[in-house]
Amino acid sequence: MKLNRPLLLLLALSALFSLACDSWGEAHQPPYCEVFEMHGTPYERGYQHGEHFASKIKSLYTMLLESSIFPYLNRDQSDVESVLLRYQDPAYDHGQFSYRVMLESAQNLAKTLPPEYLEELHGVADGAGFPFEKVLILNTFVDTLLGFRSITFFIKLIQGPQMLSVRFEGVDHDGVDNDGDGEADEENEGTIDPYEPSPYASMVEVPIDARLHFVIDDKLEGVNPESVRIQLNDELYVAGDPALQVVPAGRGGKTVEAILTPPGGMPAASVMSVIVQAGDLNHITDPPPPHARFMRDERITFTTVGYGRQPYEVENIGMSDGRTQPPSIGFAVRGSATRDGRLLIAHHFAMLDSNVSHKHTVLFIHHPKGGKPFAYVGWAGVIWGFSGMNADGVVYVANSSDTLNNPFTGSFNEGLIFAQLLSSGIPIGIMGREILRGASTVDDALAYLRTTPATFGWNLLLADRHRRMSVAELDSNILEDPAGGCFTYSADAGDPQNLDAYGRRLASVGADDLRAASHYQKNTEDIRYSMVDFDIRPQRYWSSFYFRSLRAFYLLGEQIARRYGRFNVSEMEAVLRTPDLVDHRDSMNAVVYEPERLKLHYAMGQEPATDGPFVEYDLGAAVGGGAP
Repeated sequence: MKLNRPLLLLLALSALFSLACDSWGEAHQPPYCEVFEMHGTPYERGYQHGEHFASKIKSLYTMLLESSIFPYLNRDQSDVESVLLRYQDPAYDHGQFSYRVMLESAQNLAKTLPPEYLEELHGVADGAGFPFEKVLILNTFVDTLLGFRSITFFIKLIQGPQMLSVRFEGVDHDGVDNDGDGEADEENEGTIDPYEPSPYASMVEVPIDARLHFVIDDKLEGVNPESVRIQLNDELYVAGDPALQVVPAGRGGKTVEAILTPPGGMPAASVMSVIVQAGDLNHITDPPPPHARFMRDERITFTTVGYGRQPYEVENIGMSDGRTQPPSIGFAVRGSATRDGRLLIAHHFAMLDSNVSHKHTVLFIHHPKGGKPFAYVGWAGVIWGFSGMNADGVVYVANSSDTLNNPFTGSFNEGLIFAQLLSSGIPIGIMGREILRGASTVDDALAYLRTTPATFGWNLLLADRHRRMSVAELDSNILEDPAGGCFTYSADAGDPQNLDAYGRRLASVGADDLRAASHYQKNTEDIRYSMVDFDIRPQRYWSSFYFRSLRAFYLLGEQIARRYGRFNVSEMEAVLRTPDLVDHRDSMNAVVYEPERLKLHYAMGQEPATDGPFVEYDLGAAVGGGAP
């Protein structure tokens, strides 16, 4: 029998689809990912690591740092040296700025590293035949990069436009408590002055024909009226649109008022999301091309008449804008949330792939001499990861959380214009390694975190085989606050410390789940003080991750609620693959941990990580232990 071409093509495609489904089901090892076991002393394990991955270590350093990160950070030299005189030294010129900043910070961090980790790093360098100082940079650049980014991003923002106030017409005399302060129709009820970023609705029961007013100021050059962009739900309004009027509002034209009159009004009983953006009149030429400074996209949520909710009952979740990506997320479920009552914990880490990191991924298994075996997901040349599990079933997952409460701000405060940008404390990956090395329970891990100085802001989700789970929000405590820079909470509603100002669980749908994204839920006043001409403010006022993280946090909560009582490993993986929760540019790895069975399921080696299969690894079998 002769088959025609369309039928042959259909059969071929069917065979390929079947093969793909079989491969997915069997969860074959991705081509860019390896599993590597090490035994012995710290130096011996480091040497084995370096020797086996020598070419990949050099490749990762060259492609990620020298070819991507260093050139990008060199663009910030002009901003930094305009404030900090040290960096006007010729030694930082000719492309050396990034490398020198990274090396100086790495050397400072090395002073407080526990000796066994320095031994391991020396082992990696010797085994790979690669300079120790470059291995040191590779293992500390994340902590330095985040601190550096926070201070440079802050410097840029304070030189650009700022939102001063927001006003909603028609709510001052409607007999409704529109701003949720317990009073109706008080003076200026519809005005938020000064503007306050909020995780919830800023105003409720707004008339459908209301005009929206936004006052934006730029202290230096003035706001460029032509740059103002306002997006109301799915509609974008720009300069020249009849619905958007931009007028001078004082300070010789440096302040403008943008007035939006939604054509045809707004739908009743609806949640509305508005994003405001504007640039200044500057023409910065270094780095090229010439450009203005832009404010952070500010996202404001409100409801229209008839929706019937208090502000705190309406999440500032926003709309998908097709541009921004979700940050890292982690969540844990147990008991009534799962099918069999066992605890599961999942993590999707996203930060910096640059089409490089996913090609260097490794699941590392450590068998320390006389110590506790453990595993973590990471990269060739790096002796730590952003999540891991030990043989006692203790799991940690770490998400970065922007804060100006970090050593870079501290050095700026102490040295002013003569400050040196140095990170200090214990790098986050080493903190994770210390948890794996010494903790047998969540309480052990929390005790360590409460007494260890952090290099930056971090949200750590912790769990153990006893079905305990907790979140620790860290900052560097540069102001020596009595809280110590470690803020913890769990899903237990019986403890007021786990509740928000409205009596609700901080990060849980019910009694048996807990989640964390990349913003603070408890440590919301991470820092606030004035330094010279700078007003150092909490995370929500300046972080470019803040609104992205709010959206991911709320969407993750919806996914957890939808699956409550049905969670198993495959459902955890399904949540991690939810399109709105996947950073398609900088996804780095995704893992589901089973602490009680000492198993983990990892997806990495492709971009995004969740585009590939989750591969199971039995840590219990590897270490000769395991759980029932």
